[in-house]
Amino acid sequence: MRDFFTQQDVARRNSLRLVLLFTLAALLVVALVSSAIYILLSFNPQRLHQSASPFDLTPATWNYRLWGRIAAGVLAFILLCTFYKYMQLKSGGGAFVAQMCGGRPVLPDTDNLRERRLLNIVEEMALASGVTVPTVYLLDREGGINAFAAGFSQEDAVIGVTRGALIYLDRDELQGVVAHEFSHILYGDMLVNLRLQGVLHGILALGLLGEVLLRGSARGAGAVRVPYLRTGRQGSGA
Repeated sequence: MRDFFTQQDVARRNSLRLVLLFTLAALLVVALVSSAIYILLSFNPQRLHQSASPFDLTPATWNYRLWGRIAAGVLAFILLCTFYKYMQLKSGGGAFVAQMCGGRPVLPDTDNLRERRLLNIVEEMALASGVTVPTVYLLDREGGINAFAAGFSQEDAVIGVTRGALIYLDRDELQGVVAHEFSHILYGDMLVNLRLQGVLHGILALGLLGEVLLRGSARGAGAVRVPYLRTGRQGSGA
């Protein structure tokens, strides 16, 4: 059986592999979107009259410089949206992430027994690990069993727990879940997750931009006016 430090090294390697794969996927998205935009820009309706494809996409005629400029623009857009989201998350800290997920803070003076038990477990884990007691958020609308840790540092870290975990887990099971989240706080996994969330936001923003452009072009195509046809006589003289 492997010891704790071996498991820790394995987890770090898996996290690094995840980051590399995510970066590769983001670059692949940039390449595909750039190619799609380049193909649309290369459309030549005059070639239709020549019984040829309206897209001249042979390797000899492919404009790599134009494609590179498009790719640079797409990448810049993703990075800009990623930076915006990252700064938004950084300014709000873990509390912003928890509230974005629909969580509410569990107050220290709560009279709910389950919430009181959760706070006690978090305080015990904080004392055992030697970190500041994080703010606890409860996701009331989540009936499944789940939890998360969010924040950019140990000082602004929060722990979110779903209502289902609070109801269906006994004290030992809930303590195990909370201890797992404390491991994310101690070893900086939260920062990696927030950075990946920023990149994902940039990719989603690119998709939303494409959707808006497609809807705008569809409205423009559907706004063709049909000329008014008069079928009757305009008048007759007496």
